[in-house]
Amino acid sequence: MRKHINLKWLRELSDKGLSQKDIARRLGVSEGGVSKALRRINTAAAKDVALRTAGRINDRKLNVMDQLGELVAKLRAELDNIEHELESKPGKERMAWQDQQIKYAAELRKQINVVMDVMKTMYDINEVRTFQEVVIEEIGHADEETKQRIVNRLRDRRALGELTFPS
Repeated sequence: MRKHINLKWLRELSDKGLSQKDIARRLGVSEGGVSKALRRINTAAAKDVALRTAGRINDRKLNVMDQLGELVAKLRAELDNIEHELESKPGKERMAWQDQQIKYAAELRKQINVVMDVMKTMYDINEVRTFQEVVIEEIGHADEETKQRIVNRLRDRRALGELTFPS
């Protein structure tokens, strides 16, 4: 039977700087379970931030994918440099370079996962925006009282920023 991980405790322990191994020991779960739960928390947080700032991102024409692409390219270049250095290093020095290689490869995998999460989130944001545009267009055709009631409820829930109806 799998043990449930309390995400609040997990976040608190992680924020305190505990290692995944220490967190797993304290919560009585596997290190892999802690890793997966932290990844879910971080992905959820990234999606939440992205959805809350989607309008501003689109308005400013920020290209997150280009920025992440540059980061991945830098990591890849550093990994290539490490691989080149490995060819000439003997014994313990070679082991230290191999350790760096493993760390950079792991970081590269993490960044690729972030790129994939951002791409999915941006797709989701576009889908939400399309849905909002259709709903707003249809609300624009409603009588004034209905329109105002819907707009007020959406604003109360912070589902809308600035709202303009098509003429």
